[in-house]
Amino acid sequence: MVDQYNQSVFNQGIPSEEMRAVCCDLTVAPNQLDGMKFDVVVCASSYHHFLSIEDVTKALALYLKPGHNIVAHNGGFEEADIKAAFEGAGLINFSFTTACKAKKHGHPVQLFLASGTKEVAEEAN
Repeated sequence: MVDQYNQSVFNQGIPSEEMRAVCCDLTVAPNQLDGMKFDVVVCASSYHHFLSIEDVTKALALYLKPGHNIVAHNGGFEEADIKAAFEGAGLINFSFTTACKAKKHGHPVQLFLASGTKEVAEEAN
């Protein structure tokens, strides 16, 4: 999937220094990406695979530039659970929107889009 995304970016003439996808286990070591920080981190349809969405959200927030967002989407979670994970990771301006309601294997699911912003630290005068 990462290779397909990066090929699509390349095909559009966008340099990899400007836009690229990466894949690694961010929970293993805190500096997996050699100090890189991102404008946006998207956790797409994956929270339900993690043992702890709180730990994963904290790890993702470490790689986010101040003033920028983590966006998550999927189903199977209550707004309060996602909000707690985002706030526990130090994110502010939490928003949660129900994208749609559907059925999966005969069971109702609510698909959502959530986002939170990494706070910009105030500079000391």
